[in-house]
Amino acid sequence: DPNGEFYEQRTAKWTKRNHTAAVKAIAWCPWQDSLLATGGGTGDATVHFWNTNTGARVASLTTPGQVTSVHFTPLAKEFVTTHGYPTNSVMVHSYPSMTKIGEIKDAHDSRVIYSAISPSGDSIVTGAGDENIKFWKLWEVPPKKQKGSGKSSSSSVLTLR
Repeated sequence: DPNGEFYEQRTAKWTKRNHTAAVKAIAWCPWQDSLLATGGGTGDATVHFWNTNTGARVASLTTPGQVTSVHFTPLAKEFVTTHGYPTNSVMVHSYPSMTKIGEIKDAHDSRVIYSAISPSGDSIVTGAGDENIKFWKLWEVPPKKQKGSGKSSSSSVLTLR
């Protein structure tokens, strides 16, 4: 509440039972605050998208393997998923069309267990059962304009597209 008191909700607003395996990934959308994505494990391999104001499922995406993490980038209407068996991949899709934009197959030698998106939203880091962490630049940060000149002061390189 506004006084800094903790608000305790004793019952869930909604309970969703659409996944058919463990829910392994959850992410809020930075450009649409009522949009939430959830991803299911091996027996499910699906990302569901939810309107958190109404509780409605607004879209779903079936993937080729267990979903181990999901992140939206603030730089585009896109999201990234990481996967375990059988692909161990990193995939980028557009939202809401669900069109696959790119995929890094066998990103690790074993399943991707976790990932985090960078503060700038252009990269992710993945950790896997192969005891490695890997850094992936997936999006371009728009160049900053120099004051008064209209020229860019930096450039970025895409590694997935």
